[in-house]
Formats: sequence, C-alpha cells, structure tokens
Amino acid sequence: MPERFRIRTYMNGNLAKTLSLIELPPPPNIKIITLSQINPEGKIAEEFIELYNKCFQGRPEYSELTVQTIENLEKKGVFRRENILIARVDNKMIGFNILLIDEKRVEEKSCGFLGGVGVLPGWRNKGIGGYLFYISLKLLAQKGINCVYFSIEESNTAGIRLLEKFQFKLPPQQELLVI
Repeated sequence: MPERFRIRTYMNGNLAKTLSLIELPPPPNIKIITLSQINPEGKIAEEFIELYNKCFQGRPEYSELTVQTIENLEKKGVFRRENILIARVDNKMIGFNILLIDEKRVEEKSCGFLGGVGVLPGWRNKGIGGYLFYISLKLLAQKGINCVYFSIEESNTAGIRLLEKFQFKLPPQQELLVI
C-alpha cells in the first residue's frame, strides 16, 4: 500500500502588504523565464517534464508528469505555459514554479494558486526556490490578485518555512487532507 501523506493549504490574504515588506535579489547567474518563451506553441518541452519529475521524485505526494497530463490540463485551461516560471543557469533548467490563475475571474480579484515550486537536488538551498516563489507572487500581484493559496505536504519543513517567510498562514478551521 502506498505511503499516506498529509496536505495542508496555506494562504496569504494580503499579498500587496507582504511584497511591500520583502525584497529579494536574484541568486547569482540565475535567469527566470517562462515556459512559453522556451516553446511557445509546439509540443511541451521534454526538458521541463524531466525537470519536474526529477524535482519531486521520491516525495510521498509525487505523481509522474507526462506529456499527456500536460496536454489534458492545457485543454482544460488549467496549465498555461506563460504561467510556468523556469530558473535557468547556462541554458539548463534547474527549477520552476507553476502559477494557477483562473484568468476569467482575475477581474473579480479572485485568488491565485501556486501549484508547486521545484528545484533540482544539486541546486537546493541556494535561494532559487525562494526567488521563484517571490517572482511568482509579484506576477500575481501585477494581475491584481491579493489572495494566494499554496498546498504543501506537512512534512515539507523547508517549504513551510518558505511559506511562513512570505507570511502565509493556515486559514482558521482548516481540515487536513490525508491521502
């Protein structure tokens, strides 16, 4: 039987205030681009799928990402290449963050969701994940979104520390999702 894991969803309800208090410089030699800049229309970049799978492999909540999965999410309008931030060094993908935005509801100033920050094992603890997270929050704020959610496996202490740094909190009376 697969290992069970527990997911908690954290929220920041005042993104504008948070960003007014925090300024992060980029890590050295890191370039942040969107997946749409790499491959705007063609097949999804195999390099991105490989990056995603290497970043999360071995985690209890990990589910392999495939071209078919992405194509299905693109058809539903959930996965948009311009909302995938990629960290690169010397043209090699080393990390990413996925922004999930209901573009139809942005005018209503609805909430945004960060769908996952991943950094290759050899590049962790160098500020790359935090910087991707920071840039993602800035992009959401530029779209007028002031409320952001992020779901995380509760044993991911490094990820939870990152959320707390950016003033994310557990909403009151949140139920724990056990999978």
